[in-house]
Amino acid sequence: MQSSNFMSIETMRKIVELYLKMSLLIRLDKLNKDVTLSDKEKYNVFEELAHSFLAKSKFSDFKTLMNYYQFEEETLYDFLTRCIEQDKIMFVKHMTYNYKKSLQEGKGIYNIVCIRIQDIRYSIKKIKIEILKYFLSQCSKNLITDDLIFDTNDKDILRVFIHYGVNPEPKFDIIIQKCSLMNKMCSCLNDWCSRGDTQSMTYLHNYIENHINLCCTDRLNDDSVKILISLNDTLEKIIKKEYPHKGIFLQQFYQFLEQNNADDIARIYNILMSI
Repeated sequence: MQSSNFMSIETMRKIVELYLKMSLLIRLDKLNKDVTLSDKEKYNVFEELAHSFLAKSKFSDFKTLMNYYQFEEETLYDFLTRCIEQDKIMFVKHMTYNYKKSLQEGKGIYNIVCIRIQDIRYSIKKIKIEILKYFLSQCSKNLITDDLIFDTNDKDILRVFIHYGVNPEPKFDIIIQKCSLMNKMCSCLNDWCSRGDTQSMTYLHNYIENHINLCCTDRLNDDSVKILISLNDTLEKIIKKEYPHKGIFLQQFYQFLEQNNADDIARIYNILMSI
C-alpha cells in the first residue's frame, strides 16, 4: 500500500504542468515588459512563438500564449489556416469555441475567431475530415449551402455533407450538364474543323476572351481560369488551321469542366447551346 507521504503520480504531473506553465508565463511577461523592444518587435516575437508552438504541437504552450497576449484578427486567421493545414484540431477548437460569448463579454484577452466560409472550404480542399465535421457542427447554418458539394469529389467529405443536410441534387445536375457540354463541344469542334468553319470558332474564342477579361480579373490565379486561358489559346491555334491541336483542346475542356466553377460552366454552356 502506497504511503500517504508520497504524492500520487497524477498529483505530481499536475504540479509539474503548473510549474511549466508558470515558467512560460514568467518568460512571456518578461518579454512583454522589455523596454528595449518596440511594440511591433514584441508582436513579431509573440507571433513567431505561436507559430513555433503550433509546428511542434505544443498545445499547452500555445493555449497559454493565446490566453496571455492579444493578437490581431488577421494574424489569428493565419494561425487558423495553418492549424487546418497541419490537421491540428485541438488548436482549431481552442481558437473558435465560444466565439459569441467572447463577443458579448467584450473584455480581457480573447483570441477567438468566427468560422468563415473560406475556412470551411480550406478544410475541404485539404481533406481534413474531422476539422470539417467540427466546422459544420459549430458554424452559422447560413454557411452550410448546397454549393459546397461542388468543392470536392472526395467520397468521405460528400458523406459528411449529406449528414449535415447538404442537398446532393445540384451535384447530379452539374454532372449531367458537364456530360452534355462535353458531347456538345466534341460535336461542334468536329463539325467546325471538317467544314473549316473559322467563323463559329472565332465567335466562341471572342466570347471566352471577353468572359476572362470581364468576369475573371479578380481570380486570374485560380486553376479554372488558367485552364480557360489555355483553352482559348489552343482554340486560336485551331482557328489558324492547326487542327492537330483539337485533341489537346478537348483535354483542356474536360479539365475546365472538372474545376467545378458553376458560373464559368453555365456561361460556356449557354454560348455553346446557342451556336
